Amino acid sequence: MTRLYGGKLGLELCFQSYLGSGFALPSTFEKRPVQCCGQPRKTTRKLLQSRLRRTRTTQARRGPHGQWPDNRLAEFATKSGKQRPIFVPVASAVPPAPEYAVPGTVYLVGAGPGAYELLTLRACSLLRTADVVLYDDLAQGLISEELWNRLNRNNPPSLTLCVGKRRYKQREINELMVHQAKNLNRSVLRLKCGDPSLFGRLHEEVAALRESQIPYVVVPGVSSCTAAPIAAGIFLTERQHGRSVLLLSGHDASEIPYEAAACAADTLVLLMVGRNLSAVAARLLDQLSPNVPVALCSTVDGLQWRGTLQAAATGEATQFLVDAKTGELRTTVAVIGAVVQDITSPGQIAGVFQT
Repeated sequence: MTRLYGGKLGLELCFQSYLGSGFALPSTFEKRPVQCCGQPRKTTRKLLQSRLRRTRTTQARRGPHGQWPDNRLAEFATKSGKQRPIFVPVASAVPPAPEYAVPGTVYLVGAGPGAYELLTLRACSLLRTADVVLYDDLAQGLISEELWNRLNRNNPPSLTLCVGKRRYKQREINELMVHQAKNLNRSVLRLKCGDPSLFGRLHEEVAALRESQIPYVVVPGVSSCTAAPIAAGIFLTERQHGRSVLLLSGHDASEIPYEAAACAADTLVLLMVGRNLSAVAARLLDQLSPNVPVALCSTVDGLQWRGTLQAAATGEATQFLVDAKTGELRTTVAVIGAVVQDITSPGQIAGVFQT
């Protein structure tokens, strides 16, 4: 029985019926009693073949899964009343990251807050293939035999050395990187806790590498300035009373611009402030209310202490940072501001940061 379909509907129905045949019209098409658009079978066949050719070209350009290639930009321009894709090559700003460490190159990699699960994929790839690993004191808990096993690395690096500031000066660290990369032609991975660009003396190490004409790559990492508050159930920004955040270093209490910091943001976040917490809080009392909420947190312990600025200035919070086994102060991140009042249950969040 012959069925007649008029207009575009008839052509589309015939086209869809032959899509599953590998984009080829069957040889028996001429014998089939099918007409479309009120045209003879021969004309209909030409229309379908033209449509199939366009479909094959589009899929070849898009790829097997229908997506546009990364190095092409599909722009749509109107031509003869129809929109057609115009392909323009786009130069990639960032070249594809290699899966291995190149000899003679230094990689300045962020170790994240100390948990293996928070290492970036790029950091894991470089740790798996680097010849030399130089790591900070705070990343010392991450470097272990368990790490190499989880990375499926059979042979450990030729040199694995802790170059914390307690053992090495910055000048010695720079010389060690240059010697290993330039003189011994080894791939050097400089593992810095958190993100290397935040209070990690990254500029000094990059300047030394540039002076020696050594290629280098900076790999960002998860910073404890956001990871530690999340582990404690604190979110640094809220629309009601936390629209701005100011990040400060508490390593030297005398270098903090207290008057400017007090009015610059709703929330203050201080890193490396454990030993100077009381002094910093006392100076902030001249600018802020003594009842401003304060919280101490870390990615390992979650919420360590919560109180007021007045209590932190008296030294009440410092005793909660002392490690019972070693007697040393644990690393902490101080959050000052109204966002500390609304703490989400840390038990639902902190688990992902446990090592």
